[in-house]
Amino acid sequence: MQFPDKNQQTAPLDIREYLFKFTKHKWLIMFCFVVSVSATALWFFKQPKIWRAKSKIQFSSGMRLPVPNVYTETAGSYIRGQSEIINSKTFKKRLEKKALEAGWDKHLSPEDLAPKVSFRQLSGLDIIAIDIDSISREYALFYNNLLINEYIKFKVEKKGTSAEIALLELTSQINAAEKQIGFLEEQILAFEKSHDLIAHDLIGNIPANTVGTLQSSLAALSNEREIIEAQMEKFNKKIDPFSIESSLARIYSFPLINGQKENVAQAETIPAYFLRGNKLQGYSYLSAQKVELKSNLINESLIYKKSHPKIIKLMKELDNIQKHIDSEIDCLQKKLNSQYNMLKIEEETKKRLLKKWRNKIIVLNKQSREYGNLKTALGRRRQFYNLLFQRVNEIDIATNFNNERVQIQVIENPYLLPKPVAPKPFKGMMTAIFLGLGLGLGLAFTVEYLNDTIRSKEEFVKLFSAPMFSSLPMLALIPAFASYHDKKTDEKIIKPDDKQNVILEIFRQLRTDIVLSSPPKKLTTLLITSAVPREGKTQTAVNLACCFAISGTKTLLIDGDLRKGKIHSYFNLKKDPGCSVYLIGQDTLEAVIQPSGIENLDILPCGIYPPNPPELLAGESMKDLLSKVSGLYERVIIDSPPLINVTDSTILGSLTQGTLFIVEGGKTRRALIKQSVENLINNHVNIIGVIINNLERKKHDYYSQYYSHYKYYNYGYEEQEEQE
Repeated sequence: MQFPDKNQQTAPLDIREYLFKFTKHKWLIMFCFVVSVSATALWFFKQPKIWRAKSKIQFSSGMRLPVPNVYTETAGSYIRGQSEIINSKTFKKRLEKKALEAGWDKHLSPEDLAPKVSFRQLSGLDIIAIDIDSISREYALFYNNLLINEYIKFKVEKKGTSAEIALLELTSQINAAEKQIGFLEEQILAFEKSHDLIAHDLIGNIPANTVGTLQSSLAALSNEREIIEAQMEKFNKKIDPFSIESSLARIYSFPLINGQKENVAQAETIPAYFLRGNKLQGYSYLSAQKVELKSNLINESLIYKKSHPKIIKLMKELDNIQKHIDSEIDCLQKKLNSQYNMLKIEEETKKRLLKKWRNKIIVLNKQSREYGNLKTALGRRRQFYNLLFQRVNEIDIATNFNNERVQIQVIENPYLLPKPVAPKPFKGMMTAIFLGLGLGLGLAFTVEYLNDTIRSKEEFVKLFSAPMFSSLPMLALIPAFASYHDKKTDEKIIKPDDKQNVILEIFRQLRTDIVLSSPPKKLTTLLITSAVPREGKTQTAVNLACCFAISGTKTLLIDGDLRKGKIHSYFNLKKDPGCSVYLIGQDTLEAVIQPSGIENLDILPCGIYPPNPPELLAGESMKDLLSKVSGLYERVIIDSPPLINVTDSTILGSLTQGTLFIVEGGKTRRALIKQSVENLINNHVNIIGVIINNLERKKHDYYSQYYSHYKYYNYGYEEQEEQE
């Protein structure tokens, strides 16, 4: 079927398309509009008139007292403070009591005795505007006067008692300060006793001096230990003790104290635990004897032989001297080890003392900070105590507060506005109108936005814009006809004598598109299916078969829906015998095919509903059936069940040469349509096109124009249609 080119659509058509989406929901929009306007009108009708009394008063900068920390009313917060006073429950109860005393409870309800009070400051001024809203004109004016008078009285009462309040407050704070001072003094005394802090500053220097002395002593001991370690290392290497003494003499010639060269006098203060000359006297005597014996031995060897008694005697004496020297060296080494151990003990002891005194310094520092904090807190509390006494003296010498006048002046006496301030019918009704229209349009837009069905060719093109759907054409848009709604099933068939029927013309165009899409031999078997039930696939299959038959094409209509097939009801036939009987081999093809009553059209009903339709359709019997009828008929049209949840249509699609996919316009969801088409494509089913069925006609679309033009050239035929 041919359609107008989308690119030829003009802007007005696009605007009408957009407006049509909302006019479809005109009753929803009208309902929201009527409800909004009616509710607003009813609300305004029930609302009483509100009258307003206005006045203006001027304040001074505030009450002045010589105790700013006790009672202040600064210019910045004064206005807000007065607003809180007037709107407080206490002040409202005071006004309500006065109103009851005046007898207004006889004319007004308890709720109306407390009218709305608006209290605002004029920009940049100390003038306050007071608005009183009430349902009674007289009460609004009375309440405004009452508020001003009672407020002035309230301020006078408050000002007369402010000095007494200040003195009571200061006295309370002075008593509290005295208690805190006494408590802090007791804490300081207890701290001094518990930590023995008599002459704390003097005692605090002893640990620091002791630590310094210990650190200096440890440095000297460290040097001595290193010297002894060096001597012990030389003893272990059997070095002559005189060499050790000479090296020690060099060290003492240029001693190192804390890594720095010092004078000899300063070096002599270091305790000498290591070897000195007085400890080497024995070793020196033995060494001298050894030298003398060696000299005698050399002299005698020049005269006598080794076996001579004198030589032998000298050798024995030399051995004895050497033994005494070795013994003396061992003794010196033991003394040196003993001195080294004593030095280590002293060094370790002083390290422990140093650690102890350092910890004591930390404790004393902590105690000192706590002691200082207590003294600081006591000083601050005494300073605050003195300040409170100064404020009491200021109050005592201040002027008489009761004689000072309150600085409040009435700038504009209360008066009534000539007209009520509420309700405002015009403003309210305009708001209701816009609110109703906005709500209606919003709901209509929401309904349209949530509607994900196909309702036009443009939406079809947009849905199937993916590459895998690029070759999928739309063959027809079948509009909804109101005349079909009330007809029986057998009355919905296209008859050969319906020559001026609009539906017949639509199916003729569809038949032409199918014929021209491929040669007849390549499209003998044609399957009709849809995504979900009740999309009009059976009706489309019946009318398309009738249209082919009317054109003289020998056609067979097969009911392939073995679950709920109903093609037989369109032609007043019996469903059994039918397709299922033939597939299970209980009857012949000639016995199950029935004439339809229309020339060139035969019907193969579904037969009894079998328990296993997919197995029957996928068997060889179905292939044999299609092979036989393809040789007997020019066109074989097969109706099938919907694709969702069953595989019957997919099986039949793989056996036929072409498939028509039916979509009910404005009803079937796009996700289901896309899922069904993808299922057919993935199973290699040849989809020759899509038909959008039962689409609502619009005043501006192609089919509406076609239908109107056809009615104009109807050759005397008239059809009733539902008015849109």
